[in-house]
Amino acid sequence: MDTSWYDKLIDFSKQKSSSVVWFFLCSAVLLFAPKKYLEIIHLNDLPEYIESILGFTFLISCILIIIHIVIWGKSKYAQHTDVMKTKKVLLELKRLFSTEEIEAAYKSHDAIISWANRVKPLLKFNEEYYMNFSENAHKVSVKGLSVPLYESCWNIMKSQVETAIVELNNEVGQ
Repeated sequence: MDTSWYDKLIDFSKQKSSSVVWFFLCSAVLLFAPKKYLEIIHLNDLPEYIESILGFTFLISCILIIIHIVIWGKSKYAQHTDVMKTKKVLLELKRLFSTEEIEAAYKSHDAIISWANRVKPLLKFNEEYYMNFSENAHKVSVKGLSVPLYESCWNIMKSQVETAIVELNNEVGQ
């Protein structure tokens, strides 16, 4: 599979920042240092093709540093957005898991279904919690379910929400 030059440049730009900065600094020093300093290290009479290579190295390293900054900025923004979303999900789960909400949900069959419909989308961050909750919410939604099975499903649903809250608390706390 042939990749575009842009993809190759992005892949190369993911190299360690220190090596890119090292190339940048070395090429900048050799290109722009005063001749007297280059004489000290015996590099004052570089052939023209070497200067062209240094210029190219300097230009490419400048581009790579800019790409690094852009990628770093985007990742920091994405992390910040994820943390804000996680906090909102956590707060909503805590609200829905409050004693008042749980007691209100348990009063009627329709109330439990309504509560489950509000909780279920919030658990999508973890497939296991979401699937366990969904399966048991589906069972609870069936009218005429035996009391022991109903209680068991209800307890599993609450357990999944509580586990999700603990996990999100740990994630936000870091």
